[in-house]
This record gives sequence, structure tokens and C-alpha cells, in this order.
Amino acid sequence: MVCANSPLGRPFEYEGGRTGILLLHGFTATCAQMRPLADKLRDAGYTVSVPLLPGHGTTIEDMERSNWKEWLACAKQAYVRLQEKVDNVIVAGLSMGGTLALLLAEEYMPDGCIAIAPAISLRNKTAWLAGLAWPFMPRMAGGSENRGEDYLHSLDVCYGATPVKKVADLNRLRARAMRNLALIACPLFVIQPAKDTTVDPKGAKSVIAGVQSEKKKLLMLENSPHVCTLGPERERLNRAVLDFLAEL
Repeated sequence: MVCANSPLGRPFEYEGGRTGILLLHGFTATCAQMRPLADKLRDAGYTVSVPLLPGHGTTIEDMERSNWKEWLACAKQAYVRLQEKVDNVIVAGLSMGGTLALLLAEEYMPDGCIAIAPAISLRNKTAWLAGLAWPFMPRMAGGSENRGEDYLHSLDVCYGATPVKKVADLNRLRARAMRNLALIACPLFVIQPAKDTTVDPKGAKSVIAGVQSEKKKLLMLENSPHVCTLGPERERLNRAVLDFLAEL
């Protein structure tokens, strides 16, 4: 794990062709976890935008002062800015970023949506109690997920602890996304790591079942942790994303 305010976690963009990809990072994380995928998309000729969500990539105190409305507003603003530059927009994200991508797909009808380990159903079933628990337990230690040796630890730029009150904000996004899944009709690609100890893979299947999209598919990565963009099957993930985009 790298300090959250590392320059590696800052927002970045790649100028490319007339199809733009919006990449959204996860909860307590930074843009660094999206860089390997962003680099592959750049090499394939796409325009890529990777914004940094409010409260992320600075201090955990900033995270505690941010909220779900600011995260969603940032994602929407990034979408609109990208839309002004290109002809086609694809929304994509990891974990909470995947949830935000689904919310954008529900509202904006993009040309495609890629949800990677979307934070819809969490492994920790007590997460729904975060709104009640945070006064007694303001923070909890970061996850101890076994990420293995073939993991890009240098890009694991995130906070070392989780503000419990912000889990309640994440819950707001999760509930909102699930409530309006039927509004999604664009091509959808859901990627879910089987060894995810943060997100329950059942959530990915619920997303696939809940949308109206005629073109939709689910890829299970059997040997990947939650942050699969940095994991041992990252090249497989990158190829699958490029194949999905080529079919649109």
C-alpha cells in the first residue's frame, strides 16, 4: 500500500480518438488503481479521463468531510466534460467507481458501461449498520485481502483505514444504483473477481439480471482479488475490456 497523497494517485487524462472512456476509482482509493487499464486504452487510441473523487488522494480527514453527493456530482461533471470532447462515451469503474458508473448509465444513457467488481453487495453484512456504528467506531483498519505476489503494489495508492461514517455514504450509492437498474439499456459488461473479499460476487449477477440491456455479459476472474485492475489477471481484464469496446 502506498500513501494516499502520492503523485501516482492524481487525476489524469489521455487525448485520443472520438470515443472516450471515463474511468472511476474505488472507495478510499485513487486514480492509480485505474492506470494499467487506462494505459491500455490509450495505446488502443481511446480518449481516457480518470478523475479523482472528492475526499480521496489527500488525507483521511478530507475523506471524512466528503459525501456520496459530492462523489456522484464529480462523476457527473467528468462525464459531461468528456462528452463535450468526443462522439461516444463509455463509463467504467472499479468497486464504488463501478457503482458510480451504473448510476451514470441509469441517468445519461452512455454508449456502454463497464462495472468492475461493482460495490453492490458487500461481503461484510454489517456494513448497513455503519450509520449507527460510526460514533462508537469512527475508523476501521484497511482490508487484509491476500493479493498475492503478482500484484502491482506500487499502484495500490489508498488510505490505510476506512472512515466508518463514509461506509454509510457508500450504502446510499449502492441502494440508489440497485433501485434504478432497470433504467440501464446500454451495452453492459460486468467483471467480477472470484476471490473478492470485499464485494460479494452475487451483486454482479444481480446487476446483470436487473438491467434492460440487450447486450450484457459477465466475466468472472477466478484468481483475482477485489482490486483486479492491479491483480494477476489484469492483462486478461484489459483484453476483455478492449474486446467489449471493439464490439460496440
